[in-house]
Amino acid sequence: MNLLNHSQTNNIQDIIDNIEEQTNLTVPSAVIIPLKQHRTVNLSANDTFEIDVELVTRKKIFKKISIQPAEIENPNLVYKFGTKGVSRLSEDEWDICKKIYHKLSENIDEECVYGFVGAFDNKYIFGDNIISPTSTNTIKNVFFRSPCTIEHASANFFFEKYLPCFKSQTEGLIFLFTLLLSTCISRLGNLGTDRPSFILAVIGRTGSYKTSTVQATLNPYNNENFSVCSFEDTVASIVATLKQSRDMITIVDDFYTNTDREITAKLEKIIRLNGDKSSVAKKMSGKKIVSESSDTITVVTGEQIPKVRFSSIPRMFIIDFQEAVNLQALTELQASQAEFRGALADFIQYTLDDFCIKLRQKFLDHRDSITHHAVPKWHPRYTSMCCWFLAIYDMFCEYCTTKNISFTNISDFPSNIRHYIAEQSKRYLENDSIFIFFKTLKSLCGENKLHTINTSKITNDTPKTDILYSDDYVWIESVNVFAKIKLACQNEGILFDLSRQELYQKLESEKLLITKDNRRSYEYRKGQFRQSVICLPRNNINRYFADDKEDIKLC
Repeated sequence: MNLLNHSQTNNIQDIIDNIEEQTNLTVPSAVIIPLKQHRTVNLSANDTFEIDVELVTRKKIFKKISIQPAEIENPNLVYKFGTKGVSRLSEDEWDICKKIYHKLSENIDEECVYGFVGAFDNKYIFGDNIISPTSTNTIKNVFFRSPCTIEHASANFFFEKYLPCFKSQTEGLIFLFTLLLSTCISRLGNLGTDRPSFILAVIGRTGSYKTSTVQATLNPYNNENFSVCSFEDTVASIVATLKQSRDMITIVDDFYTNTDREITAKLEKIIRLNGDKSSVAKKMSGKKIVSESSDTITVVTGEQIPKVRFSSIPRMFIIDFQEAVNLQALTELQASQAEFRGALADFIQYTLDDFCIKLRQKFLDHRDSITHHAVPKWHPRYTSMCCWFLAIYDMFCEYCTTKNISFTNISDFPSNIRHYIAEQSKRYLENDSIFIFFKTLKSLCGENKLHTINTSKITNDTPKTDILYSDDYVWIESVNVFAKIKLACQNEGILFDLSRQELYQKLESEKLLITKDNRRSYEYRKGQFRQSVICLPRNNINRYFADDKEDIKLC
């Protein structure tokens, strides 16, 4: 009889004989037999262990219990099995009991329970996180406890069953690429400060199937404890879910009102937790890297575009989900979640080598290209958002190539994603007080309601002028010009509610205002010419003008 299978027999003498045969030790009046070790792997702490054990005496096999490893050093351990029929072992007997226990421990099975999801030690852990030698998963290093069908595990699934769920292929690719990017978050964080830092906001009326689509297309893990929560949950509960979710999509469902301050505060917390990954601090614990923020991409759903703080808007990618779903295809996808997990596992397996290094370099290349060429004047977060989508598109195409799958039918995605983000950036700028300031300034200049002069033409007799300029800088008179812009906005019914000092503070925070001696406004001097001004660098302010190549007319 194999000792490891001794629990299959109730013959005490057979058990004792096998123990003595394998350990070369004489079994005392009682012996504690280790059956199975349970290891809980943690990111932020040392691994913890529990061992299933049995107590066998000459007359009885006691019901198994679980113990901590150190408990075997305590002779009173026998009493954890109950006092009936158990007597304390002598010191010599206990020493032999421990020796037998340690010898048998060398050959017991171990079951790993992962206290997290996502990337770890060149593996990906999803589902309920239990991996044992009996795991039926056939994709190396990628583990789902839920059924995972491998026969269709390739990019074919994404083209044949995933994208048909969406009436807009571009929106389908946005969902797909968000999912694929989410599997790389922690590894990208380990490579440097650049990693996706946006949330996906899926907005649509009740009955638009937005939640059903999000659940079916972005949550194949079948583990709601990690991946799904609601705005009805407490802030602490939502934050805990976001922090324990790694390298996956986390869904926060039903942003149901824009008037409830508590709900809006929750969304702001989510946005900041996801949107500040570029500056997140890291802690080291042995070889384990622990992030202070969320290592997930969060998807929120709601009926209206959230009215969050202005600075939070560029941290969201907004999908206006109006009848955007093919119900028949969605139903088929919902019935094919095992295949979906297989396809995702196949892709993740492809990413385990140097994929994230290449992905990050693609992102940097796209960002350099957009930054240094004549492109729409986006907020930097929109630029970053676009470049991550372009980078994952490039890498997905490489993946398709290795699978001999054609991807020509999605070749228009790069131009389409630029258009999507350009539209969101435009809406953002149209509500930006700085943009309104420069747009009104430009309009007043075009109507000759503001007077300009090149600083090279200033003489001692030059009267005070609204705007001074050179090739590199613009100096704006610090009091009257602001008043004229405020009046123009009021006459046009445009909301411009910043005070002069608030505007100057905001210009400075955006690196659009140059201080002198720590003062935002100061006296410009040339000869006997004197004028109180604020100074703006021309290169920095150009992105606030509507036309790509048009600068403010200053001549």
